[in-house]
Amino acid sequence: MKHLILFSLLFMISSTKKLETEGFVLEWTHYKHHIQVSISAPSTGWVAVGFTTESSIVNTNLIQGYVSDGEVFVQDQFVTDLGEHPPVEALAVAPRIFDISGGENKGSTTLNFSIYTKKVDNLHYELAEGNKINVWLAYSESDDFDHHSRKRILRQITL
Repeated sequence: MKHLILFSLLFMISSTKKLETEGFVLEWTHYKHHIQVSISAPSTGWVAVGFTTESSIVNTNLIQGYVSDGEVFVQDQFVTDLGEHPPVEALAVAPRIFDISGGENKGSTTLNFSIYTKKVDNLHYELAEGNKINVWLAYSESDDFDHHSRKRILRQITL
C-alpha cells in the first residue's frame, strides 16, 4: 500500500481548475513547465484571455484568437495602450504559446493552448501553480482583432 501511495505522489497530475462567469468558461491545468488553457465564449468572433498583475488592461499579456473555416488563428500579444495590442514578436519578444487548437460549436468559440509558466521577459507573467493573477476575458462578434470587444471582464484567479 505504501508503494501505491508513493507512486501516486510521484506521478500526480495536476487537476483542472475552472472559472465560469458571464458566459465565459476558462479552464487550466498545470504541468511541470507550462499550463494548458481552454477559453470559451458565446461568440463566433475572436475570443481572448489576458494575464496581468494589475487591474488595468494596459500591460496585459493577451492571448487572442478565432476560428475561420475550421482553421484556428491565435496570437500572443501585449497590451501597450488602450486599443493597442501588438503581437509580442513586434516588440522583439518570442511568443510563449504552443499546442494551439480550437473550434466553433453552436454559436460558441473555444481556444486551447499551452503557455510556459516561467517569466523570461517583461511581456509575460509568472504563471506558477498557486499564484494569484488577474485575468481579462473578452470576446467580439468579429474575427478581426482590431474589432472592439462585445464583452470584457476582469477576474482574479488562483492558478
